[in-house]
Amino acid sequence: MKIKIFLNLLFILLAVSAYNQNYKPIVTESSNWSILSGNFGSYMKVCDVITTHYKFAGDTIIDAKRYAKVISSTDSLKQNWQLTGFIREDTSLKKVWFRGLKYDEGLIYDFDVTLGSVITLDSSFYENANIYTVIKIDSVLIQSEYRKVYTLSITGKEERWIEGIGSEFGLFHYSIYQMIGSFRLLLCFSDNNIEYINSTFQTCYKSGFSPSITNKKIDTAYLNQEYSYQIKTTQIYDYDSITYSISIANVIPKGISVNNKTGLISGIPTETGTFPIFIGVENHGYVTDYFTADLVVDNYQNIGMNNEPYIKFYPIPNEKQIIINSSIKSLNYWLNRQK
Repeated sequence: MKIKIFLNLLFILLAVSAYNQNYKPIVTESSNWSILSGNFGSYMKVCDVITTHYKFAGDTIIDAKRYAKVISSTDSLKQNWQLTGFIREDTSLKKVWFRGLKYDEGLIYDFDVTLGSVITLDSSFYENANIYTVIKIDSVLIQSEYRKVYTLSITGKEERWIEGIGSEFGLFHYSIYQMIGSFRLLLCFSDNNIEYINSTFQTCYKSGFSPSITNKKIDTAYLNQEYSYQIKTTQIYDYDSITYSISIANVIPKGISVNNKTGLISGIPTETGTFPIFIGVENHGYVTDYFTADLVVDNYQNIGMNNEPYIKFYPIPNEKQIIINSSIKSLNYWLNRQK
């Protein structure tokens, strides 16, 4: 009987040990994170973009608890590091705590959860505790290794945790819904086993968002005449997802529209007036550049003598060249009259 009880206990201990060995801890010496952060300015344009790298460097004892030191760097070469805080993990409980330089520790991860579990997290980055509900548990293949993925919900918003990596918002930056006017995203993670790269940006360091608009002056349109204006930008890459917009208040003249994919603003305006418009470009949903202007729709019949088209020729002596100086808009009108 005693032998049978001993064997049962041994089996249970081995099963628990094997289960815990499958757990991928966050706090390891080889782990590195790159976190993208930024703010939103006027018209939600992305600004103040910073990439922060995190890793662990040595241990320390605080209040009789052993922590790993968290250091961070914001330069692209990862040469200048500074102490950010302290982190500890209980691999048997599958829980992770973070302690800031001036704050007490708070629970930031609990991977010992099941579907439907309700967990309370209390990071020192936020004033109040946050209550999450686990709504999905699955896995993701990162290179040749599967990692558990936990989808959590809070106030109708969702975020995902990857075991051994943390939140897709960044190691310490869950509860992104609280960060009004700013954002945090995990760019990269690596340890001795895997390397994770955010497929949206495909880089581990980013200091700004592109593309930028290069032609921020629009032409006058004319009533019942074909109009065309192409939004031009700096270089666009294959992994970019670009969307163009012409107005956020539906004040564009009737007959004019924008091709959201190509950035071509065109049409035949059927009303005159001055229309204040917003012209913007987005990349993966982030506004990277914009400008505001007045789109004027004029009537040919209202063009006075002072606006008549003109062409001036200036021959260059001893050269077979002639300089032509003209008003482009008036010249276009004049050429159309000659057809």
